[in-house]
Amino acid sequence: MSHPQTLSGIYAALVTSRRQNGEGPDIPATLKIARFARQAGCAGAALLGATGEYLDYSTPQRLDLIEAAAAEPDLPLIVNCSHTVLQDAVRMGKAAASAGVAAVMLMPPPFFHHNASELKSFFLAFAEALAGRVPLLLYNLPAFTDWIPFEVAHELLATGVYAGIKDSSGNREYFDRLLETKRASGCQVFVGNDVLYVHGHAMGADGGISGCAVAAPELMLPLRRAVLANDAARVEELSGHLARFIGWLDEFPVPVGIREALAERCLAVGPHAVPPSAEMQAKLREYHEWFTPWVEKLAQSKD
Repeated sequence: MSHPQTLSGIYAALVTSRRQNGEGPDIPATLKIARFARQAGCAGAALLGATGEYLDYSTPQRLDLIEAAAAEPDLPLIVNCSHTVLQDAVRMGKAAASAGVAAVMLMPPPFFHHNASELKSFFLAFAEALAGRVPLLLYNLPAFTDWIPFEVAHELLATGVYAGIKDSSGNREYFDRLLETKRASGCQVFVGNDVLYVHGHAMGADGGISGCAVAAPELMLPLRRAVLANDAARVEELSGHLARFIGWLDEFPVPVGIREALAERCLAVGPHAVPPSAEMQAKLREYHEWFTPWVEKLAQSKD
């Protein structure tokens, strides 16, 4: 099976805006965030990933969001179809494929642990059900679910069953081994953890699916261009900014820092899934005071 080479560049890992009453996604507000990222220069958007808090929403709610986002003009879309139940993952995958999305992603089923053989069977069953309707990406996010063992990822990628992988592990050794698979088989590899943003692009990744990019495209897009241009001074400058931004994000539960950055940019995200404590509220006020001058300075800097 061949690898379709259709995806490249930086895809914004979208926040899912939540209705003010907390009941379900605010679809118009989420689409506004997607348009913001696209207009800022992102290659497209990734919907319902970890940054999009997909587990907070029912399958019907996710299907509604997929349909609406896929109907947006000029929005290349990657959809995370991960679910605890294979049949629901397949249901979303088929809906996304029918809607014409660029690719779908699948991570190991969250919460319960599965061994390598079980994970391989899960990924193969999903691929068989989708029957080549849309490019498939593995989604490795071991902070929240099982690792995809490298041997499983390598086989699924090398044989072309999956077109590529979004690796959000932040593990350089694992990522570099994926790049070896890419060089041998032609699969696609995307940086999913911005800690490896510079390294990944320098080593030949096809692009990134980035939470930081949805909040601060003024940083992430110029940084990728600088890496690809071998502009060492610019890379060093922007890498310092990225480290500071990630440092702030690490002060809060995922994806509170990204959501708050978008709110500071007057993009509605709705209430957080878990109300912030008084201590967090104080830290968030400091973050807001830092963020706007920082991102405005980035916007004014020359690429």
